[in-house]
Amino acid sequence: MKGTMKTIATFLLTIFIATSIFAQESSPVQNVQIGELVKLEVPAADSYKWYCDVKTNDFLAYNGDRNAVFSGRTSGTYKFICAYYSEGKIDLIVFVVNVKGPPKEPTNTSNLDEWIPYWLGAFNLPKDQAEALAVAFDKTSLQIKAGMTPEQIIPIMAAETKTALGISITPWVPFLEKIKGVCENRTKDGKLSTPADHIALFGEISKGLRTYQ
Repeated sequence: MKGTMKTIATFLLTIFIATSIFAQESSPVQNVQIGELVKLEVPAADSYKWYCDVKTNDFLAYNGDRNAVFSGRTSGTYKFICAYYSEGKIDLIVFVVNVKGPPKEPTNTSNLDEWIPYWLGAFNLPKDQAEALAVAFDKTSLQIKAGMTPEQIIPIMAAETKTALGISITPWVPFLEKIKGVCENRTKDGKLSTPADHIALFGEISKGLRTYQ
């Protein structure tokens, strides 16, 4: 009897989904990079039925279908619909996931606002840590005083960066090498010698980090 009821519930959920494909989204849209893991969860219920509007092999439901994970290998917008049955009532929740592809290389070689998000995306670095690093550059700027030399400023920047990233710093090394290269080039061009120059550069870096989506 229990198996029969579950079969009936599954059938009803399938019908419910089929008539609700264009339902309004009931969960926040998630923006992720290619390969980033997305976790989906619905309330506890007796039975569940999932549907995705785009054919994908990168979706897996588990824990009796209450939970699911998705990791898109191609860019695009994916809509996951889950109908769930409990105590004679069917409810629906819709998840929308925007998977962004590799960023395009900027054409403006001097615009850090474009290059920094490009590097972050190319290295697939976490967005929350990008914000933490932006705060670190802001804190560094606040500690720069008139008359300071580059030799006095660099250790402050290094210390704040280490504090912001902690044990997660290793994946950031390639990005930090890019920033180091920018600093070296500006120094060679005579554009990074004064405290004001450093504050301006760190402001650019902070802004670029915050534009990373």
